[in-house]
Amino acid sequence: KGELQTIVREIDLDIFFAEFLKYAQSQCHPHTLRRLKAAIEHLIIFFHNHCPNVKKLSQITPRVTEDYKAFLIKTARGTCNEKIVNLTVLLLREALEYGIKTGHINDNPTLHVRLLDVKSSRELVFNADQWGKLLQQVQEPYRSVFILMRQTGLRPHEIADLTWQQMDFNRNVIFVKSREIPLAPEALALLQGMFKKVIDYKIRVFIDASGEALRPAHLSEQFDLVKRSAGLPVQASLAMFRHSFACDLLQKRVSFLMIGKILGVHDVSKLMIYASCIPASRGDIFKGI
Repeated sequence: KGELQTIVREIDLDIFFAEFLKYAQSQCHPHTLRRLKAAIEHLIIFFHNHCPNVKKLSQITPRVTEDYKAFLIKTARGTCNEKIVNLTVLLLREALEYGIKTGHINDNPTLHVRLLDVKSSRELVFNADQWGKLLQQVQEPYRSVFILMRQTGLRPHEIADLTWQQMDFNRNVIFVKSREIPLAPEALALLQGMFKKVIDYKIRVFIDASGEALRPAHLSEQFDLVKRSAGLPVQASLAMFRHSFACDLLQKRVSFLMIGKILGVHDVSKLMIYASCIPASRGDIFKGI
């Protein structure tokens, strides 16, 4: 019947989703928690009306999930709204990943369901050529600033206010308010090299040639000076660093909810601005791994 023939700890759907939402309450902002609750409630209504025999978590198979996606396409605000459909599937994917962690299932059926194609109406991320040319054009300290923004997704004011006190080289993270941002090898090596020259760890990480702290306006001015020569469109802005970082995480299959926490996005639906960067199928997710 398409059910997974593996040994798992059976659990009723209502019990499982109640446990997941209790877990999510401790991990997510209330805005995101409401999105998760709405997605789960919609799925339960679908099962009640169209798949009444689905009572256990292990009965949510790829075929059942595909049927639910088809139902979403028909009912998403009366028309096929690709972002709403994809967001709902992604939220359910997060819930079912929790089922894998708790040992109730050993495969996530939503990974076998292809997301709808979403085209981006604007250029969000750097391609390799643009990024290489940008680094060639910009001088220090802005070169290091741009690398770190690209590797961490920090906003202009966050990078300008960054102090060495916010670094944890033991755990390889940066603390920004209530967020922990992991440091990729390139960013970690950059910061560790700079830290060797630091006398007072309370001071700002980045200062200009005159010894003054950088301001977000300085970053915008410098970016505007070099973006044309790097082959970037006129409308390109500092937001491309953050967008590129977010799309990298999505393509590496980092948890949708975790990306929201890293970026400091309270409502996970805001991440659908990156819909065109999300791998559409299981094959796309694991490509090259």
